[in-house]
Amino acid sequence: SRDGRLLALSDSYNVRMWETATQRELPALKVPNSGAFTEYGVAMVAFSEDGKRIATGGFDTDTIVWETETGKRLSNLSGRTNMAYNVSFSADGTELFSGGRTRWDLRTGRGMRVTPDTPGKTMGIVSPDGRTVAVMRSDASVLSLVESPSGKQLQTLTPSGELGTIQRSRFNNDGSIIAVVYGPRQ
Repeated sequence: SRDGRLLALSDSYNVRMWETATQRELPALKVPNSGAFTEYGVAMVAFSEDGKRIATGGFDTDTIVWETETGKRLSNLSGRTNMAYNVSFSADGTELFSGGRTRWDLRTGRGMRVTPDTPGKTMGIVSPDGRTVAVMRSDASVLSLVESPSGKQLQTLTPSGELGTIQRSRFNNDGSIIAVVYGPRQ
């Protein structure tokens, strides 16, 4: 969790959680899935800012919000528009980002696309404040910054020279700087 009070470990579609100070294990979560990705399947996890909720998502499971202390399922966010390769709560806890394209309003359960549909596979990483999405393509070295929820393109970051393709990127906790890691073209 952001305050370091809780730790979660995802092993396949089983999530175990502990309080770090006491080492007390909280109820485990068994994330339902279709079984289609048994070899590579994993539940992605994220705690809410206050640590009272945890979200799970994955390639063959709905995005689910759980109560951390009891393991009770609070909401099942189905019908998303992309695979949930990551999940992230907004700082105020009213929204949940799933993958790089879907923003869920947790008050209504409604999912909305935050980045425009693009040809080819894209992956997005949401800033901690939920206002910006870094969108990358698996076959390119360009990183686009897109405003959420409008989908308006803010900036395109293009490296000088041939660095290969983007492997991953991330925002700092304050949302101000992005780290980009390049790898060989595939």
